[in-house]
Amino acid sequence: MSNSENPPLANPEAQPKDHSDLSNRVQTLRSALLMVIAAILLLTGTFFIFLFREVILIRRQSDELSRIVLDYQKTAVPQLQEFKGKLHDFAKTNPNFAPVYSKYFGTNAPEPAPNINKLPNPPSPLREQP
Repeated sequence: MSNSENPPLANPEAQPKDHSDLSNRVQTLRSALLMVIAAILLLTGTFFIFLFREVILIRRQSDELSRIVLDYQKTAVPQLQEFKGKLHDFAKTNPNFAPVYSKYFGTNAPEPAPNINKLPNPPSPLREQP
């Protein structure tokens, strides 16, 4: 029963000849695994550096855009509101310009809010049909 304890491999030539051949194979696998781990670490580090640079770039751009928006709100919006007020005054004095003004600016009056104190009409009772 010695064959059942140590079954031979399908290919007898594939069996290691001695202990040194087996240790060479293990060393080769170990070095291959270390190279794969080093490659993964290198790729991960490179990807991290790329993402870090992108975050820095996005922060710079968002700071610049927020400055642009604040500048717009401080300078352009008051000028536009002043210009719209002057157009409104001109439309009041010149009746020919009033349709043009109402076409492009209209009215900014809010729609009337629904009366919430008034109850809706109650449903009518169903009539039985003969």
